[in-house]
Amino acid sequence: LPRVDGPCLLYPGKTHSLYGESESGESLVMQAEAARLVNAGKGVVYLDFESNKGAVCARLIAMGARPEAILAHFQDLLASAPALAVIDGVTNAMELLAPPSRGGDPNERISGFSRLYADQIARRTGAAVVSIDHIPKPTGVGDHTARHAVGGQQKLNVITGASYRVKVLTAPKRGQIGRLSLIVTKDREGGVRE
Repeated sequence: LPRVDGPCLLYPGKTHSLYGESESGESLVMQAEAARLVNAGKGVVYLDFESNKGAVCARLIAMGARPEAILAHFQDLLASAPALAVIDGVTNAMELLAPPSRGGDPNERISGFSRLYADQIARRTGAAVVSIDHIPKPTGVGDHTARHAVGGQQKLNVITGASYRVKVLTAPKRGQIGRLSLIVTKDREGGVRE
């Protein structure tokens, strides 16, 4: 995710989080980056626990990805060193894959999932790994200040790169341009905030 002034929002070999309210466009942000990368000849792994391959590829094509670039660089498995690995629907992924915790502590499950999956993908491939998630539902009027995704504080703590909350400025709609703001909620490396 390169900024117009040069620095990138994702760190290679580190884990990241992109989260927001339902339908705030966090998946679209990463699908746009996936389209950019496959068109540049770079590998992308996209593990989607909320959608399917057909829907994700259709969005990539709508965002300008060439079908032949998707076939060549959109990887089902960690067959080579991808530039980007996305875990879309991380809460659903954790329900399926995270080891059970002793006593039902959600933060223990989050740590276990991160160690077994996101951290391993980042270390073994050098990819920037991005987990896509949602914020807790607001508890009252004006309560949209969540600093981490739903499930537990550990979702922010385990990040080794940067974490962003997506805020909708203009809702993304099919055939129209939406505007989103990415708010830095954690930058372990310090390069983004700088």
